Order: sequence, then C-alpha cells, then structure tokens
Amino acid sequence: MADKNFMSYQMDLEYIDTIKEKDKKKEVYKSKWDAKSFKDVMLKLYQLDKQDRKRRYSGWFMYLEDLKVSGTTSLSGRFRYAEYGYKGKWVHADSMEERDNDKSLREGEEQYVYFYFRLSDGLLLLQGDMKVTRSKVEDYISNIGKEKLKNSGYDNIAIRTLLREDFHKEIEKLDLVKLIEVEIQTEKTSSYENEAVIEAKRQAAEVEANYASVILRSKYRQQGLKNIGQYLEGFKPRGSKTVASGVKNIKVIGDQNGELRRVYLDKIAEKYTRDLETDENKQLKKERVHTALNGIGEMREKIWRE
Repeated sequence: MADKNFMSYQMDLEYIDTIKEKDKKKEVYKSKWDAKSFKDVMLKLYQLDKQDRKRRYSGWFMYLEDLKVSGTTSLSGRFRYAEYGYKGKWVHADSMEERDNDKSLREGEEQYVYFYFRLSDGLLLLQGDMKVTRSKVEDYISNIGKEKLKNSGYDNIAIRTLLREDFHKEIEKLDLVKLIEVEIQTEKTSSYENEAVIEAKRQAAEVEANYASVILRSKYRQQGLKNIGQYLEGFKPRGSKTVASGVKNIKVIGDQNGELRRVYLDKIAEKYTRDLETDENKQLKKERVHTALNGIGEMREKIWRE
C-alpha cells in the first residue's frame, strides 16, 4: 500500500478572439470548457503511434500510455515517463554491496502518473509528481494535440490550480507583510489589471518574454505593506477557487510570531490523499487507481463557472 496525492485543477480550451476597442480591433485570449472537442483531442492523441505520442524534455520524456473512456462522463488513464542519460553503479540499500549497471545511457526506469478528467465541467485530478506536473501536462496536450486543437478552433489548453479557500486566511495570519510577488503570463488577459501589471506586461512584450513579475516590497524594515487584502483579491478573488486569468503564482513573505514565513499560492492547492494497493514491484495497481479517482470525481462538487 502507498499514500498518493491527487491535485485538483480546472481545464479550459483557449482561443483567440477579436474585440473592438476604441475603434481599433484587438486580439485577446479567451477560454471555455468544450467537453466534446477535448475528448476528441485526447482520443486522436491516443491513436497516434507511440513515437508520435512522445514529448522529450531535458533528460527525460513522457507520453500518454493509457486512456480509458467512461461514456460521456470521464476520461482516465496514465502518463508514462522515464529519465535517461546517466548511469552509475547499483548500491544495495541494506548490504551496501555494489554491482555494475548494464543499462544503456538511452534507457530509463519507467514511472507512471495517473489522471482523471471529468467531462461535465473540466475537472482534472492529477497524481502529484516532480516531473509530470500541471504545466507539463498543459504543454504536452497543447503540443502533441496541436493539429486537432487547431481543427476544432482552439490554440491550446489551460490548466488552472483549484485552491482551498484559505489563501486569504493564511495571509491574514501574518503579523507583517514584507513582499508580494505576482507572476503573470503576458499573453493572457485579466479582468483585473492595475498600472503595475500593465507596465510589467509592456516591458515583457518589448523583450518578447512570456512571463512578467510584479514585485511589491515594503519601504521600511519594521513596517509592512498596507491594504494588501484588497490588492490580492484582484488576482485571487476571496471565496473563489481559481485565480484571475493569466496569474501563474503569488508569493507573499512576511513575519508570523517573530518568524519569517512564506505563503505560496500554488502550495494551497486542493488535494486528495488515498492509500492505494501496489504490486510486487511497488507500482500502483491500475484498476485500484481508476476506482479511487472515479470515487473522487463522483463526490467532488461541480466546478463553478461564470
């Protein structure tokens, strides 16, 4: 048996729309959930040859290894990945005996990351992992499924972290807030853009950067930032489980009971922990994982969308 965490996310499909602004046309990113198009993308992706399904990163690769369709309700499966490019001797954990490693430098030990998509509202449950993260899944589907997405009228997919509703409560515990840093994806528009955000995006556009950061730092060591609650609500509305479009992360540094404390938005993600059965090689049993994820998907309330 092994305890595994599954993080919650909101899926969206993104497209470029043209709006009229002061007698000028402007292209903006928009997003929505389209279950049929997303299902078609995933099925098309899974039908590709294994080589065409593979996406290579620095020193490792991943691909969609399994996909299970449950009618119009959900898609579930797993990604397979492996790290390669390094070879050392095997060392026994108990005896400390060493032996040569006969694997090729192009070979890697397989690892699996399980997922579940709820088609009714775009809920994603993704097993916690250091390699196959939210951003990697977003990148993988957007790139490997690029042709099918384009044919359906979309540019890419977006995966946003669903949060426990206590982000603002965690901030309110701080006695003093010394620094706020907001990371913004420059191509995305937000309903909240103050002068600092607009200027950060402008500077990022000049150097063709994909991301910009807005950093607010207290002027004096013994005095904290003021009115931070109202400021942060523009990026992460109070009571909402998602952040404003384009906000990638928020970091807040302050003092609590005389100790330095950091609060990261992406560390307050909604997650579910399950004790799952493993085989003789300590790999999770696939059907047990599917059963657990289906159970979470059935009990988790519907994602609220505007």
